[in-house]
Amino acid sequence: MSHRNRAPPEHTKLLLLLGNELENDTEKLKMRCRSDDAKLPPSVMEKKTAHGLLKLLDQRRVFRHDNYSKLEEILKDIQRDDLVYRYLSSKKESSETTESTLPATSNRPSDAFFQDFVQTLGRNWKFFMRSALNISDNEISLIQQSHPYDVKEQIFQVLKLWREKNKGTATLAALLEKCESYPDLDIMSSKCVQKEIDRLGEGK
Repeated sequence: MSHRNRAPPEHTKLLLLLGNELENDTEKLKMRCRSDDAKLPPSVMEKKTAHGLLKLLDQRRVFRHDNYSKLEEILKDIQRDDLVYRYLSSKKESSETTESTLPATSNRPSDAFFQDFVQTLGRNWKFFMRSALNISDNEISLIQQSHPYDVKEQIFQVLKLWREKNKGTATLAALLEKCESYPDLDIMSSKCVQKEIDRLGEGK
């Protein structure tokens, strides 16, 4: 990925925040996107979450981290002016300063978030770890041997292993992006995501 296409941490967090705020407006957002002149593909109607729609718009460069004017227009068209004032008004003046001072490590998911995330994984958690997080069967087995009677602790430790193995890329945004390929994981509607975003925004 080129540096030009790499999203700053603040931009990624903004999309997560807006995605959570817009969950009840997903259908309105879909219709607005389809009626737009952005020439979006039919797949826009297949997106199940507002966050997925915003990511598609971002990928199609309908808006950029240094220019949110089109995003503002879309939000106003679906009567969400409140989000414009709450999240975008200050971006025009302060986004570059905030992005340049935000430590890369501050975007890593916390242990507390992992504890909540464990609750969203069902019986197929090992499949998710292997296919989405690239954790090997051997690594999973070793953790299971260390915590033989506690499945939740096994999952928690595997998540921590993923974070440690991928220090530069194991971010909250990366994890949530991987979850989008697994419809059974209803993580985006979970309050723990908003709580973690708030924590990251405060630099805790």
